[in-house]
Amino acid sequence: MASPSAVNMTSNVIDDALNYAFSAGKNTQSVLIVRHGVIIAERYANFDGDQNSGLGNRDKDSLITTWSSAKSIASGIIGIVVGEGLIESIDESASRYLKQWIGTDKEVITTRDLLEMRSNLLSNNPSESDGGEIYAGGTDGDQIVYSLERKLNGIPGTTWSYSNEDSMLLGKIIEDAVGMSTHKYADIKLFSKIGFTGQWWTDVSGNVMTYCCMDTTPRSLARFGLLFARNGKWVSEQIVPEAWVRESTAPITTAYGISYGFQWWVDTASNYYSSRG
Repeated sequence: MASPSAVNMTSNVIDDALNYAFSAGKNTQSVLIVRHGVIIAERYANFDGDQNSGLGNRDKDSLITTWSSAKSIASGIIGIVVGEGLIESIDESASRYLKQWIGTDKEVITTRDLLEMRSNLLSNNPSESDGGEIYAGGTDGDQIVYSLERKLNGIPGTTWSYSNEDSMLLGKIIEDAVGMSTHKYADIKLFSKIGFTGQWWTDVSGNVMTYCCMDTTPRSLARFGLLFARNGKWVSEQIVPEAWVRESTAPITTAYGISYGFQWWVDTASNYYSSRG
């Protein structure tokens, strides 16, 4: 930790930003500001007076749920697997790891298609317009089976649709490629190396929900952010291949006029989100 002035930042401007973040109605739990690898500002909410929140007083050890930010963490882990050569190419058929697709029309879907949410697989629920039916917070059923059994709606890579199911299958690909659970591999290759502590949610069948829901601390998330800000390098060790960091955060233009990478939102000022509230 350091003072803002130690890294050429202005304390009163930082304070203004924090005051705005924690103003009434924002429901902010925590804010960390990191510069040059050190925390120069950190503030947590006190919900003790809010009987509806059920959160109480928050601090640096309080757990928060990542929701869909976990998709970006899963993408980083895929990058490590690729860097180790356990996935030879993201442009090969995903059926190499999702063996239920061998001999089916889904053999044309690549791991890249899943990373970019361009599989062109339909939801099993026709009322869903965005290609997904499993949502963060629901742990019912075998979500791998559900995600695998969707119907192909055309040529993969030609459309884009936000899909939790595509992201869910990334965990299955990791496990088949490395021969251990996604969370165990992530802990060995990533979390333990950068001081990240967290626990991924699993569905009732024990599958890691790679599309959402890791309980961790704000400081751990700041460490993951810093890792990518430094092109995948932590101190002297290259954790995530630098080439993967660049490629995974490079935009693809989608049908909604927004930019998306490999499980990363690249353009935050999106018409897609504004149209969905």
